[in-house]
Amino acid sequence: MAPAPAHAQQQIDPHSLALAEALATYRGGDLRAALARLETIPDEKLTETVSRFCTRDDVRPPLRLVRMRITAALLTEMAFVQIQKNPFAWRDVYMLTARALKFLRQAVALDPQVAEARLRLGRVLLRKGDLEGALRELRAALVRPDDQIRYLAWTFLGMAGVERGDLEGAEQCYTEALRLFPAGQIAMLARSEAAYLSGRGADAAGQVGSMLRIQRKEDPWWMYLLGDWWHFEARLIRLRAEALR
Repeated sequence: MAPAPAHAQQQIDPHSLALAEALATYRGGDLRAALARLETIPDEKLTETVSRFCTRDDVRPPLRLVRMRITAALLTEMAFVQIQKNPFAWRDVYMLTARALKFLRQAVALDPQVAEARLRLGRVLLRKGDLEGALRELRAALVRPDDQIRYLAWTFLGMAGVERGDLEGAEQCYTEALRLFPAGQIAMLARSEAAYLSGRGADAAGQVGSMLRIQRKEDPWWMYLLGDWWHFEARLIRLRAEALR
């Protein structure tokens, strides 16, 4: 058999092929193999490859949506894997996992409904000083029905308010967070800090005292900070089901 023409061989994009194989493997139920195939794409080529593969003009729109949905799910899986691999993730998930951040950015771009990715992306943008970007992502996370996501989104929005000098707005955000989790220590402590910065020292001290008297400690922040997050395995199962339907 005669070899294929040289120009046809040159049109084969190995990175797009690797992505296609990763998605097919993921749909087949082998997450480990899918992630291994995805890792063969260099970081500097990943964004370009995903964009090109998911938005090709010669692909019908329904198929484009399917590709975007599955790719968003797989990139989110990769982000969690990168976080878990990092031995220092408990200190600062964002500043120490730049590659995971890259996957989360792409997951948000492909599927803005992935609230977990938007919340985490908003937090890292806040830590990096991009307040407008952080506000955009955190406000988007508020529309989700999950109280744990909304609690953290309100708390981070309050922190963004402090950074902007809007202490009154920050306290309102913390109050909204505490409506969802009244025993949330992080939101209570943050609201106390905002009161102190506003010149209400006695009020701030009273809020700290109230927090210390709480018997039941309940705050989604702790699992989030550790990188384990709250029941993320169950969330990933639902995400996989959505991507593979």
